Amino acid sequence: MGNPFMNLNSKVVMPEKVVKALKNMYSLGTEKYYQIMEECFNSNSKSIGDTIPRNKLVMFSKPGTETTKEGGRLPELKNDRALFSRLYIASQTREGDVDEFFRHENQSTPPSLATGGQMRQGDTHNLLDCLEENLTHSHNNSLDVGCKVLDGPAVVHFLCPGTCCTFEEYAKVFLQDVVKELGTVSRIDIVWDIYKSDSLKTVTREKRGCGPRRRVSSSTRIPSNWPAFLRNIENKEELFRFLAQKY
Repeated sequence: MGNPFMNLNSKVVMPEKVVKALKNMYSLGTEKYYQIMEECFNSNSKSIGDTIPRNKLVMFSKPGTETTKEGGRLPELKNDRALFSRLYIASQTREGDVDEFFRHENQSTPPSLATGGQMRQGDTHNLLDCLEENLTHSHNNSLDVGCKVLDGPAVVHFLCPGTCCTFEEYAKVFLQDVVKELGTVSRIDIVWDIYKSDSLKTVTREKRGCGPRRRVSSSTRIPSNWPAFLRNIENKEELFRFLAQKY
């Protein structure tokens, strides 16, 4: 059945961490109750007037904040600075060679290749200049093409919903845009992406963040933030399947 918690109006699915907090709310409250009884009345280790800390449970309206890339990088930089200082001081007291000291990395992975243990990702468009240098352009020969193959996810990304209110209306706009390509060919094929958990692109998608989960159906309203909707893999898989069935 998957995650059954969903807003019936907007079709937004509750995040898993919110579902977990909701299911464990009663047991967590019971645990806190017995903890206070033990500390304040049985062992007298705390006063009954002491402040009770908040549980800080994530709710559907406030699913919590995620650590930004800069925020997660700051502790790593502080640790590197502290380690570098200790090693440098030790090198000075032992009359070490400073040039030799700077030849070695102070991290398990070279910063030029990885960040925080994760390999750096390159930009695909940077390869275009290298590829174009080895291409020979010929405009004299006309190609007789009978079929076009479209990148379905690419079309979805650049084809914004605009004034569409529901996914049914967006499917019609999508089909109209695809049909325009039939002017020069007799057949159009659309290729869709498959998202695998062990793919190299998974790391790149995780860095971009994940948008809210929303069920896709004919009557579901289009989300106001289209890029955030497409940052959720489950949203894209369901949308691609929906458009493929319409196509």
